Amino acid sequence: MDKKKRIVKMTVNFLFLLLLLGVLFVVVYTPIRARLIKQNDQDQATQALDQAENGEEVKQESVTETEQETVTETEQEIEQKTEQETEQEVTVWEQDGYKLGIGQTEERELWEQTYVYPENIDDVFVIDVCLPENYDENQMYPVVYLTDCYWRRGDYEAMRQLYVTGKTKEFILIGIGYPDDYNFDVIRERDLLVAPDEFLTMIVKGVIPYMEAKFNVDSSNRTFCGASYGGYFMLYSLFQSDGLTQNIFRNYILASPTFWKSTKGESLNDLESEYSLRSKKLPANVYLSVGEFEEDTYFQQPIKEFVEIVESRDYQEFQLGFQIYEGTDHYTVWVPTLLDGLRLFLEK
Repeated sequence: MDKKKRIVKMTVNFLFLLLLLGVLFVVVYTPIRARLIKQNDQDQATQALDQAENGEEVKQESVTETEQETVTETEQEIEQKTEQETEQEVTVWEQDGYKLGIGQTEERELWEQTYVYPENIDDVFVIDVCLPENYDENQMYPVVYLTDCYWRRGDYEAMRQLYVTGKTKEFILIGIGYPDDYNFDVIRERDLLVAPDEFLTMIVKGVIPYMEAKFNVDSSNRTFCGASYGGYFMLYSLFQSDGLTQNIFRNYILASPTFWKSTKGESLNDLESEYSLRSKKLPANVYLSVGEFEEDTYFQQPIKEFVEIVESRDYQEFQLGFQIYEGTDHYTVWVPTLLDGLRLFLEK
């Protein structure tokens, strides 16, 4: 027992000694550290005052701030470099007062894509061009313009096979879309629903004149295609036929337009009604479809009602074809609509 008591007593004494040393360290070191910090602050303040008096920039010694400034400067340098490279690579094409920046062109398997920068939209777009394999510079070709090209590239080969197999005339396909890393849901809503006038202006005044100056296009035989929001945009374009799109598009192919959407408070039915008051002529051929399994309230019923209204107008120079595709839904109705519409309008 005595041995155990001695061990306990020695342990207690050792811990007490450690505690005493800790207190002594705090008492002695803290004032010294405070004086050192104070002296360092005074030295920095004096240095800053001297720099200020001499008109020099006062340097901040905070490591975090210095690192942040370095990161910021690096980001700025990258942005400036990108802007400089863009400025060097982009050439400006102009016609009738409209300017379209033409950027890099990249070759793909079936098409070439070019980056363009419209003057009226602060953004970059991608234009795909798919030429017939034996494109002849001495021949004029019908042209098919297509929205949402990022999602439609998988359809290019099926479209090409129409003229390869002799089902249609040879035609030039031009897809209009965005860089691959864009948020397509947001950007499509902006261009096809919220501000379709700006997007349509870019196409009519920029993309079409530029492409048709570059390739041999029969300007009297243009076809415009789109589905869903793109179908909405087709009808928006159609009812500008006495204005911006006058004598622009001969044919429209559209699937499942979103009739419950609107632009600046005006629905597609409003646009059609207003057009009917302005003109009795609607010079266009339209092929419109909806899928059998599409939702009745949002798609089938409003599309059927639209067909009845337009047919009752008895527009001059207007042809409408309407088809309900059996066994299809909102996503599968597009390809048969597109191919059937092209066979109808570009029959050989």
